[in-house]
Amino acid sequence: MLRRKSNPIYYHEGYIFRHFKCLSDGSPLLYCDNRKTEVGCNALAHLRNGSVVLKRAHNGHKANDGIAKAKLAKTSLKERAGVCSKPPRELLFDAKLQFGTIPVDIGRTKENYARMIQRVRKSECDDCARVNALISEFTGLMSTDIDGVLDYAPIPPQLPLTGLEFLKAIRSARKYT
Repeated sequence: MLRRKSNPIYYHEGYIFRHFKCLSDGSPLLYCDNRKTEVGCNALAHLRNGSVVLKRAHNGHKANDGIAKAKLAKTSLKERAGVCSKPPRELLFDAKLQFGTIPVDIGRTKENYARMIQRVRKSECDDCARVNALISEFTGLMSTDIDGVLDYAPIPPQLPLTGLEFLKAIRSARKYT
């Protein structure tokens, strides 16, 4: 399953802006984070020299510094989890040092953060690209299954198999084990 590309977010006076697209001059166009919610805020901003310049004012909601900082903390925690191998406990500690305890604890529990970090770090097995291809082709044993456990099922010697033939071979092999 493909993951959604997360666009960078920017903080401005208690509001969160998300990158929408780049303009012809190369500057990013930013929309309010509440644009696609029931609020439907039409705020618009540009990023000039690293600072957010508001072009259209917010409507339908007020600035909420706590929620904005909580979203910043969550996205920075996701980014850091993808590049470093620290345990979730240490990542949360670092985020609390950077953003404070209230923004980090405002919307999630430690278990939710640990699951989020695990999903960011989850890597697929070697054969997943071939399995998920338009025309599935299996070239041998799957090295790991979804849970990361080694999975050795006897496969008949006629390779490569189509997806349906592979499933039949696995089912027949599991009957005898």
